[in-house]
Amino acid sequence: MFENLKDIPESIHEKIIQATRKAMPNEMCGAIMKFSSGYEFWELENIAKDPAKTFEIHWDFYDVADDLVQAIVHSHPNGEPFLSGADRQSQVATDLPWVLAVNGQLKWFKPIPHLRGREFVYDDADCCRLIQDAYHLCGLDLPDCPRIDIDTDIKQQTLLRHFEQSDEFECVHDLRAGDVILTQSGSNTPEHAMLYLGDGEMLHHAHEHLSRREPYHQYWQKCTHSVWRHKKWQPEMMVAIFNDLLHSN
Repeated sequence: MFENLKDIPESIHEKIIQATRKAMPNEMCGAIMKFSSGYEFWELENIAKDPAKTFEIHWDFYDVADDLVQAIVHSHPNGEPFLSGADRQSQVATDLPWVLAVNGQLKWFKPIPHLRGREFVYDDADCCRLIQDAYHLCGLDLPDCPRIDIDTDIKQQTLLRHFEQSDEFECVHDLRAGDVILTQSGSNTPEHAMLYLGDGEMLHHAHEHLSRREPYHQYWQKCTHSVWRHKKWQPEMMVAIFNDLLHSN
């Protein structure tokens, strides 16, 4: 299966862009297929009732071609560079990479679960992974934060070192939507990271809890160690996160 846009052959890239232009003003949809002879792009019929605003692929396609599908492809003629709430709901259901054609470019979205309602598994579904996945939906791919186990990582100040050594984040003294908040409780170094959503709310994944959205209340404010802002962050990127939260538990 494709891992990123670089894996898509240039010939398929061009066919997707051409199909997108041909489908205007409607959304184009299709799939990247894998055969013994190589990869192909299949343009499919958009059977949605309002194809200018959404897309729908007949489920018979999945029954016939399920094992061959490598990625679902569709376009946003309105120029929206993020997956919509309906897109995210469908992507989670397909558990496949999605390719979005928008403004003459392709954007890659790996198959990740909804941001809210995840069960905690350290180094797989935890606070760092949640922020990494949230930023991915916004179009920013963050490097992994190498982890060993919770106790060792706290002793080695892994989380703090990861942000201090990052070329992508800078420590700031105000708080805006999209910022990462590092907190400490019961230790002398940060051991938890949260994503600030704005309007006094945050998204985080605490140990032995489901990932959730909750107020950035007094307890967390007292536990706050530092605030970090991505240098390429744009306010409109919050749309991608809220689109996901719209359909998560």
